[in-house]
Amino acid sequence: MVILLLQFGQEQEHGSALESGLMPARLRTSVHWTLPLNKNIGVFVMIIDQVSDKSGVKLHGFTKLYNVPEFVKSASSGDITGNGTDLPSSVYGDPRTLKFPCHTPSSTYVSLAYFLDQEESFGKIASSIKERILKAGDYFGIRPSLDELVTKHASMQKHSEDSLSDDDFAIVVKFETGRKTRSYPIRNEQEVKAAAEWMGKYANDLNFKDRNTIAGKILVKAAEYGVGLENESEITKFAADGLVSKVKVANMLFDRAKALKVLKKDPEIQEMLAKTAQHVLNNNAPDIMDKAASIISSVDEQYKFKSLGSVNDLYTLSVKTASKLASAHIQLTNGSVYKKAELESIKLDEIKDLFGNEFADRVSSGGLFVDSEKLAEELATLPRGDAGLFDKLVDGLGIKTAYKQASSNVIKVEDFV
Repeated sequence: MVILLLQFGQEQEHGSALESGLMPARLRTSVHWTLPLNKNIGVFVMIIDQVSDKSGVKLHGFTKLYNVPEFVKSASSGDITGNGTDLPSSVYGDPRTLKFPCHTPSSTYVSLAYFLDQEESFGKIASSIKERILKAGDYFGIRPSLDELVTKHASMQKHSEDSLSDDDFAIVVKFETGRKTRSYPIRNEQEVKAAAEWMGKYANDLNFKDRNTIAGKILVKAAEYGVGLENESEITKFAADGLVSKVKVANMLFDRAKALKVLKKDPEIQEMLAKTAQHVLNNNAPDIMDKAASIISSVDEQYKFKSLGSVNDLYTLSVKTASKLASAHIQLTNGSVYKKAELESIKLDEIKDLFGNEFADRVSSGGLFVDSEKLAEELATLPRGDAGLFDKLVDGLGIKTAYKQASSNVIKVEDFV
């Protein structure tokens, strides 16, 4: 078994329901990443070689990192990848998975570069794969170049990765033996894009909390390096880096409780889901939505629910977008909410007639037009009676409220989710 370490290196158990004891043990989910794909490796690890690296991001990185030999620089894509050729399993460094082709001198060199970058992920079988690649190098007469590559890689690893924190890797895996592996470095634009591409392909193989952790680290690094991700909205969903309506979350929980009731399955799970839905509606704890989403994800995985909506769809609106929407509206003291942009159509003389010259001067732009931002600031502090007068004015001008709510309920970004 292996454990996925969180962004700040701590190990966390997750999966108790929103109140202790609500969630049955068999549905409890932890952030432990225990999805074995390869029995010999014992951990879910996506192995990349020059064939599966469709974007070529890592290959480009290798050419920058190492002073690759001329026989690699001048090689064709087919020489390096073997694409378009029916290669026998015997020419691969890992014949079990058909990874690391060694059919030409250039492919052998490049395969070794990819392998060294992921060597720790292979555990006990790493030595046999490395030996096969080196033997191919002997066959093609490029062993000195391969030995030089091994030496360079070891030196760079010692002086670079040792100084990096776990935050500089999208995936950090800790084995029960105490050994730790770190995959998908996110130290620059190319690496962040490669990690995001991997996440887009394999996110559904991870549980909610693991998706949240890995995608969150990718977004942090993308923001740090100013990287524009093609699938940023998708990564935002996986990171749960968005706003969620309490009602939507509660409805998803209730829907699963009702589905189990129809199926006549597990009354205790039905009760737990219903209680959790009520708790979501009545609780404002900052982490309550993520915990509820994790429960939904666990239930969907346990009962194979496919038609009740995906937990990822809850996080469709990023905090940044929602904040922009909220800032584009103004709420009056009587509960009326208006779009700021629509206030620009009000004539300054109409404001003067209603609230006087002094008020009009404070909200004007050069004494000629209404400045919607200045007007919004003033409207937010109007007494309730004056707010009612403003409602009548704009209603006569054809400007409608975005919506009306109790004046005691301050406008929130969740209103736009």
